[in-house]
Amino acid sequence: MKFESLKIEAVKYGENKGKIIAQICIHGEKSSTTMELPPEVAERILKLAKDAIIDGVEKAANDFIFEITTEIPDTLLIG
Repeated sequence: MKFESLKIEAVKYGENKGKIIAQICIHGEKSSTTMELPPEVAERILKLAKDAIIDGVEKAANDFIFEITTEIPDTLLIG
């Protein structure tokens, strides 16, 4: 069996509105299985993702600041 996908979504309507649903799909040569994960597992995955997103945004912001400070000249000569 091999991992195929992991899906985490906030339900927007219906009886599960407002809940977080996580599903994992695995497949083999002859079959596939999709399972719903417990809510606490989805919460742990989202906490890990949150840290990665924050790190990515901080790196992107720092790269942008560096690019601005090195590419914009000290004086702008308008001629």
